[in-house]
Amino acid sequence: MRAMAVIKIREDLLNQIVGLSEQYTHADNKDVYMQQITTELLRLRQTSIKVVELIVLWRDQLRYLALMGTSQKLLRKRRA
Repeated sequence: MRAMAVIKIREDLLNQIVGLSEQYTHADNKDVYMQQITTELLRLRQTSIKVVELIVLWRDQLRYLALMGTSQKLLRKRRA
């Protein structure tokens, strides 16, 4: 899954949690909302981990490309 899609899912989860917390404050049966908030927080945690993993992967790919560029420049200098 693409990083931006996972970030969008994470943002949507945050908005859902905010909405549920607002409903919780006015609810008579708070247990139902607390269960929903707990479920969404667990999903948020998993999604946040996925976002971090994708950012690390992206960073590593950029580092690799930078190293490849540096290696090719050194190779060209040696040939010259």
